[in-house]
Amino acid sequence: GPVGLRTALELRLAGATVRVLEKRNRFVRINRLHLWDWVKTDLVGWGAKVFSPPSSSFGADKDYIHIGISELQYLLLKNCLLLGVSVDLGTEYTGAKFTNRSWCVTTSPKVLEHGVNGIGADAIICCDGAASRVAHAFGCPCVAAGLGKDGKAIGVVANFVNARSKEERNLRQFSWARQFNAPLFNDIKKKYSADLENVVYYSSEATHYM
Repeated sequence: GPVGLRTALELRLAGATVRVLEKRNRFVRINRLHLWDWVKTDLVGWGAKVFSPPSSSFGADKDYIHIGISELQYLLLKNCLLLGVSVDLGTEYTGAKFTNRSWCVTTSPKVLEHGVNGIGADAIICCDGAASRVAHAFGCPCVAAGLGKDGKAIGVVANFVNARSKEERNLRQFSWARQFNAPLFNDIKKKYSADLENVVYYSSEATHYM
């Protein structure tokens, strides 16, 4: 994922030989990530306005800075390959053993290194999410961190194909919150029985995200 690729870049800059294992064969995640300004600055430094995807208009709207997950993965992948990071797509981590002062990582399908089944490594960094199988296998508990408060709200995400019609090009992005637009949200609740807290709309070259 994006975290693993960005970590690989940082390690490569530090002089490490880095190998990334990615279970998927290609990047297909279409949801969009809202970015803080410092994250945008970091990605611009990695060529976000040069490589495609994302497009050269990345970050042009300062009020709505976002990027598709697959777009972010492709951007980071290109940098990884330029810097000499080895990336194995369609290769799943299955386990590791520590022998002779180093790790031997096994995968599916099997990867042979120097005629031996497994990949040699000085360190293993897991970036497979909050429910990390890698961390769990080594007895490391995963701690779920939220926003510091309990709630009963349900988040619904919808993605629509962008046909790039004139009407779609004229659509404006928005981010509405109940506390700043109570009359609108009360009207929506009255008409559609939908008790909403926030509504966000982002547009991209391929999809409409809400």
